[in-house]
Amino acid sequence: MLLPVQRYYSYFIKAVDRFSTPVAWILLVYALVLYPWVGRVLGHTYPETPTFGLPCPLTIFTFGMLLLTDRRVPRWVSAIPTAWALIGSTAVFAFGIYQDLGLLASAVIAWAFFIFGKDR
Repeated sequence: MLLPVQRYYSYFIKAVDRFSTPVAWILLVYALVLYPWVGRVLGHTYPETPTFGLPCPLTIFTFGMLLLTDRRVPRWVSAIPTAWALIGSTAVFAFGIYQDLGLLASAVIAWAFFIFGKDR
């Protein structure tokens, strides 16, 4: 019963002494709090704005969680959220969902840490 808790701890909680950790928490807060708030400020009401369960904020959240891991993330794992970041960021221009600019920014930030981060 404690194995899932131990795995969660070993992958996410121990990663507190690296520069990628605060960046990851910023991405998580953006996905959970700021993404819907920015949509609300821009005039999108509940049925019109993407919520957390939809792909765009969930992709930002995924990049944040991948940055929190204490192990090297295989590039193929990052390929799926990256593909969606490229596809989903077109909503900025097609539908006026300007909070999706964070989607493309989160992909660029995450890949910068995946490739150049000394702590990865």
